[in-house]
Amino acid sequence: MSDPRRTRLAVEPLEDRAVPAVITVTGTGDTVARDGVVTLREAITAANYHSAVGDVPAPAPGPVVIRFSIPGAGAHTISPRSALPALRGNVTIDGTSEPGYAGTPLIRLDGWAAGSADGLALTGNGNVVRGLSIQRFRGNGISVSGDANTVTGSWIGLDATGYRTAGNGGAGVLVTGARNMIGGSRAADKMVVSGNTGAGIDIAGERADRNAVAGSTVGLDVTGFASVPNASGVVIRGGADDNIVGGTDRTARNVVCGNVTDQVRISGSGTTGNVVQGNYIGIAASGESAAQQGGDAVRIEGGARNNRIGGTAMGAGNLIGGIGLWPSRGRTGGVGVYLTDGGTSGNVVQGNWVGLNARGVAPIADRHGGIVIRSGATGNTVGGTGTAKNVIGDGGNSPGLSGTNNILPTNWYFDTLRYLGHPERHGGAFRA
Repeated sequence: MSDPRRTRLAVEPLEDRAVPAVITVTGTGDTVARDGVVTLREAITAANYHSAVGDVPAPAPGPVVIRFSIPGAGAHTISPRSALPALRGNVTIDGTSEPGYAGTPLIRLDGWAAGSADGLALTGNGNVVRGLSIQRFRGNGISVSGDANTVTGSWIGLDATGYRTAGNGGAGVLVTGARNMIGGSRAADKMVVSGNTGAGIDIAGERADRNAVAGSTVGLDVTGFASVPNASGVVIRGGADDNIVGGTDRTARNVVCGNVTDQVRISGSGTTGNVVQGNYIGIAASGESAAQQGGDAVRIEGGARNNRIGGTAMGAGNLIGGIGLWPSRGRTGGVGVYLTDGGTSGNVVQGNWVGLNARGVAPIADRHGGIVIRSGATGNTVGGTGTAKNVIGDGGNSPGLSGTNNILPTNWYFDTLRYLGHPERHGGAFRA
């Protein structure tokens, strides 16, 4: 007879999970040779093909993690002599693994000798790039044509100090694939993408769908205060759909500020369904000042349709201001939100604070108006009732906005409690 006090254990089969193979880079060279030193070029090639390369034995099939243990204190610079191999899939390059890493990248890819190359190309799926500094490549800092990749915790276009440009010749990050993540919601995920000749982050083409940009600084130094400009900030164009920049949680906030032309631009007749929420646009990380910058804060143009700037949920509104402060560059523009061109329709602009600081007690003006609609853009929704209202501290808005938005009167900041002290008066959608 069996003992009723005994309990039969139910054993379930373990999920079959591949343990990543690990390759450790031990030198800054660019050779492929049996010389006792593992280079980054050897590591990527071995990871791509699961074959022995130079001093790297063949890694097991499945995901591969490339780590670093380069002797010596401080940062280490790797200067490829030609384009590094593209990442074909399920490869992680983890710069945070270098001993001594404490938040500032210690592994620097410098493209001065690489010819017309991108810093890294992610052509496959499921790759991760973490904790690198990528600078001075003639092409893009990183190009992402595959799907479900992650680029996080890196500096793209800054020098070793984090205060000056060492920009790449194209975009900081060019995304043409789908479901990729740039940045992230943790402090360790923060990207700084500044000083590049093209856009900071460029999401382009009909395949560029459902990508996310979060927790990133675009156009400022590592402190989020002073301008280190890209040509433009975040650009979504060429039929890219359903991408999100920011989010309703403040940990997803991007700071897009200090760029030469537009800070956020959505462009093209097939560019639809994109969402820009919860960001500081034209306003520095403190929420209290603006860096030198030109263009418009948010520009929707060229027939882009059904995109959303802000929203009615708590935290969905963007803080927008300080635009057009680069008159020496001869730039026109300087509008908080600018909708232009025939076919630009169905876009929704709601719940944003335009032309004021994060506390709502002082202006951070846009040079040529808060929200402006021109040149045949029709059928767009700006404001509404309750939390849909935009709070606009700038003058020079398009006619007809006053009925559905809280447009603050001249010198409103002398009586801020009256105009902004009560959330029910402006919808309360923005959360600093």
